[in-house]
Amino acid sequence: MHHLNEQHSITNRISLYPRLVLVGTGLLASLASPSPWLPAAIGLIAIGYLIRVGVRPSSLTLRLAAPLFMGATALLASIFFAGTDPLFQLSLGPWEIIGYRDGLERGILVLSRVCAGASLVLLISLTTPVTDLLAAAKRLRISSLFLEL
Repeated sequence: MHHLNEQHSITNRISLYPRLVLVGTGLLASLASPSPWLPAAIGLIAIGYLIRVGVRPSSLTLRLAAPLFMGATALLASIFFAGTDPLFQLSLGPWEIIGYRDGLERGILVLSRVCAGASLVLLISLTTPVTDLLAAAKRLRISSLFLEL
């Protein structure tokens, strides 16, 4: 399903392989970044571009809900289970709940990477017909068994 405003889409003027390289570079940069700022910026740029070319924000919200929920879960798990530098401590009856500063930082990094990755995958999938993606995968000799998955 193509959601794009075809006349305003710069992606129509860029061939598929440079777009794939751009998305791949964005994914690698997001994963390699030690800071959450670059992945967050990449994700926001991809989302902004998709909105600019006509993808409805409500559609983006639905498509990003599951990845962002998983990223938020990783953030919460990191806060409470990964770290050494206490940020806060709560006493709930016999239990002590401790949130860690380094866990929060790690969780924010994971969440920003999830946002960037999901946004870039949406960018390539919503701006490129599936037939073009499958033809490129065949030319790149990606296994047909893998493509069927």
